[in-house]
Amino acid sequence: MNQFFEFVINHWILWSLFVVAIIVILYEELRGRIQGVARVQPAELVKLINREEATVIDVRDSNAFLKGHIIGAINIPHTQMDNSLEKLKKYQDKTIVLVCASGQTSPQEGAKLKAKGFEKVYFLSGGMAAWTQAQMPLTKD
Repeated sequence: MNQFFEFVINHWILWSLFVVAIIVILYEELRGRIQGVARVQPAELVKLINREEATVIDVRDSNAFLKGHIIGAINIPHTQMDNSLEKLKKYQDKTIVLVCASGQTSPQEGAKLKAKGFEKVYFLSGGMAAWTQAQMPLTKD
């Protein structure tokens, strides 16, 4: 045990970075759960689209959407989500997956939808960055 404390004291910068990394990971993991919105990985999103005909809602701004988006995605920028709830009512009983640039905005928007009675709401973990990193297809249509 003494060696552990000696290591922590001698390498306090590394130890601090390790603790910060653990806190960030825990925060990201718990954030979606606390808000009641489950996260999905790119491969899981493909399964939801194919098996459950999930509706993908891209909450990035229109310019980012036009540069490339998931095939079949609907663009509703997060700044317009509150005004678009009536438009989304037809998807209330369906599986919805929210996608943003990096996975930071979509959980918040998902929590809003859950509060409005949407039940099957997910968000893409890592957002479009994770989607492109997984080499999944994009379209500009």
